[in-house]
Amino acid sequence: MKYTAITIGPIYRTLQNARSTKATWAASYMFSYLMRKIIEKGINKGNIKNKNIILPYYEDNVLNGTTKLGVGLFPDRLLYKGEITELQKVIDEVINEFAGNICKDLKNNQSKNKSTVCNESNNCIVKDKKGNEKECNLTNFFKTYLHIIPLEADYEKDENIIFKLNALLDTAELKQKALLDLGECEKCLIDFLEKYEPKYNFLHIDEFTDKKGHFRKFKSTAEIATAEFQDEKFYETASKELKRDLIFKDENGNIVDQQKIFYDEIKKAADKLFYNFHKYMIIVQADGDNIGEFIKQIYCEKNISRKAYVEQFSENLWKFSREAVDLINDYKGSPVYAGGDDLLFFAPVAHTKLIGEGEIQKAVIDYTLFKLIDKIDKRFDRWFTEFNENGVDFKTLIEKLDKKPTMSYGVSIAYYKFPLNEAFEQAIEELFYKAKKTCKKNAVSFSVLKHSGQFFGTIFNKSSKSYETFTKMLSEDVKDGEFIHSVAQKLGDQEAVLYAIGMECEEEKRNLMFDNFFDNNFDESVHRRKKADGTTELIPFLQSVKQLLKDVYTENPIWKSDEEKDRKLSNKKNLEKLYAAQRFMEFINNKIDR
Repeated sequence: MKYTAITIGPIYRTLQNARSTKATWAASYMFSYLMRKIIEKGINKGNIKNKNIILPYYEDNVLNGTTKLGVGLFPDRLLYKGEITELQKVIDEVINEFAGNICKDLKNNQSKNKSTVCNESNNCIVKDKKGNEKECNLTNFFKTYLHIIPLEADYEKDENIIFKLNALLDTAELKQKALLDLGECEKCLIDFLEKYEPKYNFLHIDEFTDKKGHFRKFKSTAEIATAEFQDEKFYETASKELKRDLIFKDENGNIVDQQKIFYDEIKKAADKLFYNFHKYMIIVQADGDNIGEFIKQIYCEKNISRKAYVEQFSENLWKFSREAVDLINDYKGSPVYAGGDDLLFFAPVAHTKLIGEGEIQKAVIDYTLFKLIDKIDKRFDRWFTEFNENGVDFKTLIEKLDKKPTMSYGVSIAYYKFPLNEAFEQAIEELFYKAKKTCKKNAVSFSVLKHSGQFFGTIFNKSSKSYETFTKMLSEDVKDGEFIHSVAQKLGDQEAVLYAIGMECEEEKRNLMFDNFFDNNFDESVHRRKKADGTTELIPFLQSVKQLLKDVYTENPIWKSDEEKDRKLSNKKNLEKLYAAQRFMEFINNKIDR
C-alpha cells in the first residue's frame, strides 16, 4: 500500500527573522497558508482525494477561506493514504502563485521610503546600503528557500502508519541542505513580512478582513501587553498614536516616542487598574507530550476499529486547536499558530478588576496566564484523556499508557521594547529544554526578563502540589509588591535554617518545623490576622508561601542525597523555585518597576 507524506519549512529560520509581532504572525501563518493551498489546489484539480487524507483533519469552510480565524490552523505536515498524482506540479503552482502575490503586494504598496520593489516578472529589486540595485526572481527563490519535501512509501500493513510516516519526515528534515545566506531575496521576504501599510500584505488581508470589508491590524507588543483594555474607548484612541514603522519628529526635530505616548494615555485612563506588568508581553510556545505513545497504542489495541480511532484522533486535534484559539481570544491574547497540539501565541501577563466602592475601592489581580493554561489543559483532556464518544474510547486506551498525553508550556515574559526574536528564542528554550527535558513533560516553565535587566524564572510540573499552591497564591490579595519583596528577602536570609529543616526526613515533623519557623519569623501585625476566637493566624498570602515551601521540600527532598554538596545544591534549587514564585507574585502586584 502506498502512502505520501509532505513536510514544509524552514519555519524556525523564518520566525528568527521576524522583528515585530505582526511579522512573527505572518512568518508562521505563511507555512499554514502554503499547506492549506497545496491541499485545496490538489483537491480542486483532482490530484488529492479528500477521504484519503490521514492528517490533518480540517473543516471545509476553513480550507476554502470562508471562515476567518486570524490564525494558522494547518500544520507543517500532510499524511496521505495513496499516491498523489502530479504532486510536484501542484506544489510548483502553489509556489508560483505565492511568489506572484508577494510581488503584487510589494508593487502595490511600494513607496519612495522603501528599498524593495517588484516588477511584472516576479523579480524583486532590492537596493543595498550604497543604493545599488540587485535583482532576484522570487519564484526561483522560494523553490530554493521553501523546504517542501514530498515522500512516498510502501508498506504491506498500515500498522502505526502515522508514526512511521512522521519518522520518515523527521529523517528527511535532518538530511535537508542547510540554507546559506540568500542575500537580497531573503531581505525581500523580510520586507514583505514587516510591511505596515494600510494594505500591507495579502496574508493579513486574507485573515483579518471580515465579511463587511472591515480590516484590523495585528496588535503591536504594547497593544498586546495592555489588551485587557481593548474594549475600552481610550485603548482605541491611544492605539492611533502607534504609527508602526513610521518615524515622527516634533517641531524641534526630535524623534517622538510613539509607544511612550500610547502608554501615557493608557496609564492615565486606566488609573487604578494600570500595573507595571502592563509594560510586559508574554510569548507562549506549547506542545503536546507523549502523543506518539498514544498513536502507537491505537495501532497496538485489539478489537477496535483502527480507522475510526485514527480519524477521530485527527478530528480531535483540530477541535482542540479551534477551542484553544477561542480561549486565547477570550483572554485577549493574539493567536499565532494552532496546529493540533502545537500552539504559539502572544498574551498579556494578567487581568485586573476593581473591588469595593468609593474611597476603599482598589484594583486587584483578576486572573493570570496560568488560569488560561489550566483552561487549555481542560480542553485537551476533553478531547483526549477523557474522550469516549461515537464508539471511540480514548479514555480507556490512555489509562493503559505509562506516559499519558499532556501539554507542556514554555513562557517568555519580556519588556515591550525587548527584541522580539530574542524573547521568542527564550520561549522555545523554556519549552523544549526545560519543561520537556528538565521537568520530564506536563510542565510549565516561565522566565521574566525585567526592564532593569534582572532575570528570574522556574519550572513547575502541572500535576504537582507545588504548582497547585503557586497558582492559588497568585489569586491572593496582598498589600503591594514591596511587601512581597520583603517576605522573599527574609526567607532568602534564612537559607541555613531552611537547609537544617529540610534535612528532617519525616514529612510530618519537617512540616511542623516549617510551621514554627513561620510563627517565629512572621509575627508582626502586618503578617497576621485575627480569627473569630481572638487568636491570630498568618494572612492567606503567607499561608500559601508556607505551603509552597512544604510542597517544594516534599517533592525534592534534600535529605536523600548522600553528599553534602548535592544536598546543598538541592536546597538551593528549592529556594530558587520559592524565590521565583514570590518574585512573580511581586511582579504582577507592582504598580511601578522595581
